[in-house]
Amino acid sequence: MGKTCTRKRTQVMKTRPQTRYEHAVERITFEALWLFNDHTALVHLIGVDSLGLDFFRVAANALLGDLLVRLARVFEDKPKQVASFWYLHKCNNKPIEQVLIQCGGSLDDLKDFSRRIKGIRDQTLVHIDKQRVKDRQGIYQQAGIRGREVEQTVHLLWAMMQAVYRDTFGQPFSQSPYSGQDIAAFVKCRDAARAAGASWPANFC
Repeated sequence: MGKTCTRKRTQVMKTRPQTRYEHAVERITFEALWLFNDHTALVHLIGVDSLGLDFFRVAANALLGDLLVRLARVFEDKPKQVASFWYLHKCNNKPIEQVLIQCGGSLDDLKDFSRRIKGIRDQTLVHIDKQRVKDRQGIYQQAGIRGREVEQTVHLLWAMMQAVYRDTFGQPFSQSPYSGQDIAAFVKCRDAARAAGASWPANFC
């Protein structure tokens, strides 16, 4: 699509209310962005030693929880009831499947991931199942979702949603993902304060 067509398309969209589909594309694109941000931050926190219950331990726990909740929300497989990724696929599958082909992804694998993350969601993440409350780790083990699969799913979703956003609105999504580069500086600041016998945060940044 040329620049003139893109500009006209954007101008037309500004003169009418957004459709449900367009609102859903915006929402899921932001969800994909924050999933990417959460995962990036967690990767940069790998190897960072926490000093008891400090900020880095709290942050890692919060980021993991947020990542799992967003994954469960985005991949909820009830397109007739919720405006999830699967609703977008049902409405307009072409840009999604083009990215899947380019990235070597599989719709069947995403369906299977959706099913397994739902088990975690229903039994411990959003609800606390009375029958499984004593076996929280067993719920995660039964789902069999590993770090590498989460990484691949998050990166694939981000690529797919950028394509869907561009296809829907005729322009690229404007926000860039988080790099995680500042985490090393925070660790350095914490360690400098500790070496000086000061509490953190202190004037070491």
